[in-house]
Amino acid sequence: MLDDAAVHTLCLDSPLPTGRLDIGTHNRPASGDLAYIIYTSGSTGQPSGVLVEHRNVVSLVKALNVQIYRRHHVRLNVGLLAPVVFDASVQQIFGALLLGHCLHVAPNRVRTDGSRLSSFFDQHEIDVTDGTPAHLQLLMAAPANSGQRLPAHFVIGGETLSVSLAQGQRALWETYTN
Repeated sequence: MLDDAAVHTLCLDSPLPTGRLDIGTHNRPASGDLAYIIYTSGSTGQPSGVLVEHRNVVSLVKALNVQIYRRHHVRLNVGLLAPVVFDASVQQIFGALLLGHCLHVAPNRVRTDGSRLSSFFDQHEIDVTDGTPAHLQLLMAAPANSGQRLPAHFVIGGETLSVSLAQGQRALWETYTN
């Protein structure tokens, strides 16, 4: 249970107060402290809050670092396709920012249009992104633009990835990389 006296709110829509911003003295969070709450309907269809602790975020970021980020010795451009209210956004937001990479948030109109999505990847030189099989279908349906680049790492989740879509996407990547 949170003590109301220990909670400080800073409204980011308002101008910051002049002078020193003092939001209190805080101890370093413990691994079991709450990092955030995300709401999911899960299999029941009824929204319920899932409490995510700092240790969970740290484990996720460490795994992403091992599997993707540390393979490169440069700052990467990470594309965020998932809306921030969706749990898939967590891996890109925390992974990119806690590991010192640059996060590029795709506008809503980009997330639903294959041509715009491909241009977004190209314009921001995206190296890593997240998405669903629906994003892969959008990319495959988009007109082929020579010179467009696709991310080297595309983390897929949220729905079933069919074998035919995976094969089609692999062929698309080979077209772009050859």
